[in-house]
Amino acid sequence: MYDYNTQDPHFVDDLLGSQPAVEKAAGWLAGLGYTVSVPALRVRPDSSQMSRYSDAGDIHIVQSVEVKRRVDMEFMERTDFRYDTIIVDTCSAFDRKRPKPYVYIIGNADMTAAFIVNVPLTQRKWTRVSKRDVKKDRVRDFYECPVDILEFVRMGV
Repeated sequence: MYDYNTQDPHFVDDLLGSQPAVEKAAGWLAGLGYTVSVPALRVRPDSSQMSRYSDAGDIHIVQSVEVKRRVDMEFMERTDFRYDTIIVDTCSAFDRKRPKPYVYIIGNADMTAAFIVNVPLTQRKWTRVSKRDVKKDRVRDFYECPVDILEFVRMGV
């Protein structure tokens, strides 16, 4: 059996020594616009209490989620959606966001069903299109994403 006290006697020193790197990484993430939390460091008194002192990561960040509602669209199933693509956002709005949203939830008129746009997984497939924005009464550039690569959910509300 592995004896952490004798075979890893420098664990606590290594843990404490890693904190400047954690703080530097947290500062870098904050500089990118993320909301950052660094949990308090808890050091185990001895190896018999390892499980009670394990953590869930060195840094926690808050991810941005954008919610869009298509008030003019009634779709309850993926097959009800009549287009091959869905508008994610205006190009100008998305391009200036820092940090970028992690997910867009694009719901139907009553928000009982939605497409989930996971930005890191889908952005490579987006296309830039110019369309008339009926609300603004002008042509604007939008990012669209193919719906066949998106998750579809029933929100059950």
